[in-house]
Amino acid sequence: MDVWKVPNGKYIFTIIVHWTMEDSEDRQVVLHFGHLPGSHTGENLARETYKVLNYFNLREKLVAITGDNASNNPSLCRHLYKLLSKDFTDDPNLGNTIFEDRKLMQFKGNESFVQCMAHILNLVAKAILKELKVGSHKEARKLIWEMAEKKVDCFKPEDTPKSAISRLRLIVLWLLASEQCMIKFGEYADVGLDYDVDTRWNALLKMLELCIRSRVAIDKMCDHFPTLASLRLSPAEWIFIGEIHQVMAPFYEKMLLVSQDAPTITMSTEIYWEIDDMIDEVIERQGNYEHINSQIRDAIIVGCKVLEEYTAKMDSETIIPYAASVLDPRVKTEWLKNHLKDNADAVIDNL
Repeated sequence: MDVWKVPNGKYIFTIIVHWTMEDSEDRQVVLHFGHLPGSHTGENLARETYKVLNYFNLREKLVAITGDNASNNPSLCRHLYKLLSKDFTDDPNLGNTIFEDRKLMQFKGNESFVQCMAHILNLVAKAILKELKVGSHKEARKLIWEMAEKKVDCFKPEDTPKSAISRLRLIVLWLLASEQCMIKFGEYADVGLDYDVDTRWNALLKMLELCIRSRVAIDKMCDHFPTLASLRLSPAEWIFIGEIHQVMAPFYEKMLLVSQDAPTITMSTEIYWEIDDMIDEVIERQGNYEHINSQIRDAIIVGCKVLEEYTAKMDSETIIPYAASVLDPRVKTEWLKNHLKDNADAVIDNL
């Protein structure tokens, strides 16, 4: 579920429900999409969620709630648990017994809150990029605008950022601002350019990818136009740019998997572990990251701390991702194939 504010100042509340059929086929549907009356406090969200669950007769079937890490979501779970507890109990020893007339429910309040994986990966990626001091699109636009206002015809070294990414962003914005420049750029490059936006870190990754593919063309443009001379990247800085793209690409790939393919919760543990393994390789300088730049390694350490902060909650507050992985027969089958190799088929047939 999620809540966001639209331009007219009102809040929109959305609930997407996921469930699994008896044949293990996954289903999902938008259960609710509409205006949220009142404020978006946890208590108010709980009341609205309860109304939706009650209308569709899903109160006792609710297992977990997934949302971002805003403080109102755990509050929502606590208040919703209180509302549901009036008619249901989560104690399997009491539900539907002679000692308890309340039906058994699956929801357990805070223990049933699953943090949004895309949001966590986004926070980790932003922490890494912040540590790398990559600057912002807004700052670059401001600098170019000030140059135009002062009728300055070149970027002065004393006024330009030291960061390689910040200078590369200035090059991209300056070239894209002129049709003539892009025509000239097209003589050297097979792909175009695109600038990033401050609200989406993956747009920065896309900008870097296109720049890396057009490195020769960008260098030639810096040589051709005196305006860009002070922005030209050194060979070492291009390597630095490439290494940043290398370590950030796995985060983008996992976010695409989450947002486009809508994976089930059974996949979350595997995704977290894969990201954690990659981070460990960077920190230990192993595999493809044997010669990684120290500045990038330090930034990854900062991102690792953010990731550990949230994955620790998965260990201490809810075991749902782990439980889902163990209980899903498709996942267990994959684990058997990975570990038993050629003997897996015979074992699976006997399950």
